[in-house]
Amino acid sequence: MSDPPDDAYSRVTNPERFRVLHTFADAVFDAFLESYEIESVEHDVEITYVQAVRPTERSRRIVPAGGGAPVVIGWTSFPGLLAQFGNAPSSAYPACGCDACNDDPFGLYEELHRDLWDVVNGQFQEWVKGGHRFYGTDSRWAGDGVPAADAVTTWRSDWQPWRRLRHW
Repeated sequence: MSDPPDDAYSRVTNPERFRVLHTFADAVFDAFLESYEIESVEHDVEITYVQAVRPTERSRRIVPAGGGAPVVIGWTSFPGLLAQFGNAPSSAYPACGCDACNDDPFGLYEELHRDLWDVVNGQFQEWVKGGHRFYGTDSRWAGDGVPAADAVTTWRSDWQPWRRLRHW
């Protein structure tokens, strides 16, 4: 397969194909509120994406009861989503959206669904090793290369699974 033409990296032919991610995020938040013990929900919270400016139309932060990792979702005007789990840097869905990257909205939906499932099940963790931050699951992790506080050389979060509501 040949590389895409250079101009494809600066072109976005159909950004509206990502709008379905907004619908998915709305449904996820509704499902979280109906299914889990929630400590708090905040609206219009700040969420930043370190790789580029992504203005958000709205955002919500949900904090589960019982020590689970909080989730922040930002609905971007691109359209797309920003997501932050625990204290880790935010991720973008899509990360780019240009014609060369050719992101599939359904693939992004599956990726975000998997990431959210890891958080809800307590599999998402954050840790510091060798003075640098890492985050993810034991089988799928990332590091942002940002040195942790000078005094911290080793640390691991203890995010718990979200507690399900009991429906009698």
